[in-house]
Amino acid sequence: MSDSARKNRNKRKRERKREKQIARYGGNKSLESSSKKLEKLIKAVSTSHESRENSTKEKKTNSSNCETCHQNIKKRKKNRNAGVEAIESIFRNVKTRDLSQVGVKALEWLISPTPVDTFLSDHLEKKVLFVQRDNNREYFEGILSKNEISEWLKDGKLSHNIDMTLSRYVDGKRETLYHDSSVKATPEKVWQDFKSPVNASLRILRPQQHADMLWKIVASLESYFGCCGGANSYLTPANSQGFAPHYDDIDAFILQLEGKKQWKVYKPYSGDDEELKALFPYLPRVSSRDFTEEEVSNLNLVLEIELNPGDMLYIPRGFVHQARSSPDIHSLHVTISTGQKNTWGDMLLRALPRAIETAVRDDQSECRMLRESLPKDYHKFMGVMHSDQDADTRRMEFSAHVVKLVQQLLLERLDVDLAADQMYAKFLHDRHKPRRVVENDSDDSEDLEDHAEDSDCEDKNRFHVELMNKLKLDSRFKLTVCDAARLTVEDDAAVVYHSLKNTRKYHEVDPRGLEFEVEDAEAIETILKSKPEEEPLIVRNLPHETDKDKLRVVQFLLTEKIITLVG
Repeated sequence: MSDSARKNRNKRKRERKREKQIARYGGNKSLESSSKKLEKLIKAVSTSHESRENSTKEKKTNSSNCETCHQNIKKRKKNRNAGVEAIESIFRNVKTRDLSQVGVKALEWLISPTPVDTFLSDHLEKKVLFVQRDNNREYFEGILSKNEISEWLKDGKLSHNIDMTLSRYVDGKRETLYHDSSVKATPEKVWQDFKSPVNASLRILRPQQHADMLWKIVASLESYFGCCGGANSYLTPANSQGFAPHYDDIDAFILQLEGKKQWKVYKPYSGDDEELKALFPYLPRVSSRDFTEEEVSNLNLVLEIELNPGDMLYIPRGFVHQARSSPDIHSLHVTISTGQKNTWGDMLLRALPRAIETAVRDDQSECRMLRESLPKDYHKFMGVMHSDQDADTRRMEFSAHVVKLVQQLLLERLDVDLAADQMYAKFLHDRHKPRRVVENDSDDSEDLEDHAEDSDCEDKNRFHVELMNKLKLDSRFKLTVCDAARLTVEDDAAVVYHSLKNTRKYHEVDPRGLEFEVEDAEAIETILKSKPEEEPLIVRNLPHETDKDKLRVVQFLLTEKIITLVG
């Protein structure tokens, strides 16, 4: 066979392979290849590295900062108490890159002694769960304290209506202080409003940004439930109430940290009154307005208890509740949330518009009906004004035709896989930075790595250059953590979303949508479906056309921390 014939045959083979990939993963839109993007990144990294090499002063500063990091971490370890140790032992001892396994252990600790299976079958989205810990009042000690909040105020970390709010509920009315301000909160003014006669309740929004243990718990539960989690803390002066009766759009785990608080929780409305059904919907997607005591009187009280330190209360979304601190002592609790806008309805809100758009563009004969004009007189018999004209046959024919279009043209075009990908991609953007994986026995390793990542303690650019130089065809690698990245298809391109560069701050980074060519999809899928507990993958063994392509894909995923080299 001549060289020309051999080249033509190989070209046809590549084209057939590409057609198969396009059929599975999408079209062939021309993109700037990931190799070019990687080259730009490495060039930028190298330039940055050279400039840093010439700055010895900055190196000394970074070295000094690192030493400070070590000292601060050792100090925190020394002051660690038994309450923190209970949950910290879970994070230390469960050695896995599948963070959902850590999440289920965190949930077990949270609701203990209730089994997780019992919680999922009997309580999640269904019924209140109250866990009383009379013999272990220090169970949650170390997660957050009034003294820590005071330090945050002194350090200028909290701004009104961004990081915190001050509110009170008096005589059936809730008032939010400084509701139109976003200035830094001062300790003197906050504690003045906290005390009598104002008696304002201090709500800290997203305290996990500053509280390490709380962040680890929230991030682990996110991995288990597969949806965005969150937290707020509530510091309430004695004999006070900060909020009106209401329901939330999240499932809430309430951890009592200090003092006491009396809670009233009401069962969702189950009567026949249509107005009350609308006022108190089942599993609502949005939180309610403030309710009056008269409105709440239509509901049945399902639980009235006092929470003490160490106690936990789970309230499903949609359950109206209110709380008041004890007459003789302040109260501090933290609410950990999950389940916000993660419903079948939310997925269909993504799937249906795309199904309509797809059908409208489709040029098959049956789809052309969607592009036909509406009857010129439809406004004379359709709409609210004519909704009482049940005997009008035009109305019945119109409605029947709409149902026919939906059943015949839209349902079969629902791309459920794509909608699921979009839901999970949103979660990857929303979620907190995943916990780092601990691979050795050093107690300090995880905290040191996290601190270094958030500061200038290490030369990250130099680290990436070294990674590129180490990578060979025989290099072995694993996923950094499971389920932190997702392959999908958008506009005929293979796109990988991930959360490995997220921070504790909500949406501090843009969505990490990495565009690849469609030929890369099979190799990426192999990587993302791999199980870290099994044997590492080898670059050479990836399904791709050339060794250069294999290296390019692995290099790009390495720079994004989606995978890590091993061995």
